[in-house]
Amino acid sequence: MAVYFATNNAAGLLKAFNQAIANHHHHGGGQRVDTWRHVVQGGQNFYTHTAQNWKDKAFFRADAEVNRLAFSIVAAQGVSLTRDIYAYYAGHLIETFIRHFPTIFTAAQATPNAAGSDASFK
Repeated sequence: MAVYFATNNAAGLLKAFNQAIANHHHHGGGQRVDTWRHVVQGGQNFYTHTAQNWKDKAFFRADAEVNRLAFSIVAAQGVSLTRDIYAYYAGHLIETFIRHFPTIFTAAQATPNAAGSDASFK
């Protein structure tokens, strides 16, 4: 299960997302995203939703690829990844990007099942 954003500037889109999350936490100017938390582990960017009922249920791993920014979902430790968790995370990620970064990507796509290096549902 993955979410893809078509863009000719994947690194710039990811940087804008990270900056908007940081702006919320540090009360900075510009775009502010308060519904996602950014974690770097092993040099990889991971994101989890911050809503109380969904917090830390899963993480999206971001990868800047040629002509797209890809987010692959992985289950949080000790949590079985379900379709409900993925649907919530994918829907909210796309909503966040439409709301905050509409000029940096041209299309969004969410796969309904495992894709690439994604984990499958339990």
